[in-house]
Amino acid sequence: MSSPTRSLFSPTASRVTVTQQETSYQSPRSISSRSELELSIHSLQNEQERVQKKTFTKWINIYLSLHEPPFFINDLFEDLKDGTKLVALLEVLSGQTIPIERGTKRAHYVSNASNGLKFLESRKIKLVNIRPIDIVDGKPTIILGLIWMLILCYQ
Repeated sequence: MSSPTRSLFSPTASRVTVTQQETSYQSPRSISSRSELELSIHSLQNEQERVQKKTFTKWINIYLSLHEPPFFINDLFEDLKDGTKLVALLEVLSGQTIPIERGTKRAHYVSNASNGLKFLESRKIKLVNIRPIDIVDGKPTIILGLIWMLILCYQ
C-alpha cells in the first residue's frame, strides 16, 4: 500500500506543487519603474493640457477678433478670469448681447462669469460641474471643458 504523501526524493516529486504565501515585498526596480510610469503619465497629461490650451486659444481669438471692440487672449486661463472675454465670445457666437459688469473686484468677475453660464443654460446647453467661481479661479480642467462644450455647440 502506498502512502498518500510523496517524498521529495521520489521520481514523482516534480509533479508535487508547493504553494508559497504571497508577500508584499516590492523590489526597488518595480518601485522605480512605477514612479517613472507615474511621471510619464503626468508628463503626458501636461502635454495634452498644453496642446488643448493652445488650440482653444487660437479658436477663441478667431471669434474674438470679430467682436466690437476686438479682443485678444494671450493666456486662456488668466484672460477668462474676469468674465468679460467669455461674455464677448458668447456674444459673437450667438449674435445676442449679454449684460456685463465693469469693475475690477472679484464680485464683478463672478457676476460676469455667472451671466455667461446662465446665458448658456438658457440656450439649453448642458453644463456639468462648471461654476462661475471655478472660471474666476482659472481652473484649467473646468475652463478647457467649457471651451470644448462651446466648440461642440457652435462649431
